[in-house]
Amino acid sequence: MGKPVTSWTPERYRELARLWDDGLTGGEIAARLGVSRNAVLAKARRLNLKIRESPLTAAASAARRKHAERRPEGKPPPEGCRYVLGDPPERWRYCGAPRVAGRSYCAAHLRACTRREPHAAP
Repeated sequence: MGKPVTSWTPERYRELARLWDDGLTGGEIAARLGVSRNAVLAKARRLNLKIRESPLTAAASAARRKHAERRPEGKPPPEGCRYVLGDPPERWRYCGAPRVAGRSYCAAHLRACTRREPHAAP
């Protein structure tokens, strides 16, 4: 079952604020104060303590930044093939050859990226 109900005293508010400012997670603060993590997070919000990014959100943001760094330099050519060439990522570039009408790639890269066999009927 849940943790016992405790009252929030001025001392506990100060302790929460101090631990929050020290960078402890909601779960770590909860363990020290003997309350649930949700109680800590709700109280921190009501006390207008500095909003911090969740560790999960921070990891996702870092992954997005890393992925963005791997994109080819510059914009894709307006009328050229948008197939990305090069290895390692520092040398990536767009093909730029004339595109097949209505497609993003030139004929060679379109063939390389599409199925050559029709789907079999179930």
